[in-house]
Amino acid sequence: MYEKRKKYYKQYAKDNCEKIKAYQKQYNKDHSEERKTKAKVYRNRPEVKERIKAYYKDNPHVRTINEIKKRLKIGNVCACCGLKDIFNLTIDHIISKEMKRKFKKYKNFDLEQPSNLQLLCFTCNTSKNGHKKRCTLQHDNPKIKKMVTKARRRKSKK
Repeated sequence: MYEKRKKYYKQYAKDNCEKIKAYQKQYNKDHSEERKTKAKVYRNRPEVKERIKAYYKDNPHVRTINEIKKRLKIGNVCACCGLKDIFNLTIDHIISKEMKRKFKKYKNFDLEQPSNLQLLCFTCNTSKNGHKKRCTLQHDNPKIKKMVTKARRRKSKK
């Protein structure tokens, strides 16, 4: 009986995908304020606040981009190429854990201090690979410009 029902619902979901998505979208729109207030009430409970504080204390490397921006006093811009897409930005350590491990001069260096953090777009951050301090992309190169704009479009569609 259970398998038959499961199979039916799976088929129903396939056949009515657009209808289900439209319903969910409308439901979220209609109930957004209610969900926001419930979330706010939940986050303001003392035991939840304590749990959140404990989590961030135990995991100092976990931060939001907004928190980093406040600490660094910067906008939503890649420090290397100037990309302004907030969804494509990542938090980057100028001196990485790998550099700290490899080079003796960085042995006592604090990786989490604000002067060691910067916002980079995904392409610039991945091009740093390993123990390089700077992005290795040539931003005047047309192929790289095309790659960055493709990433921008992909993120903006979502």
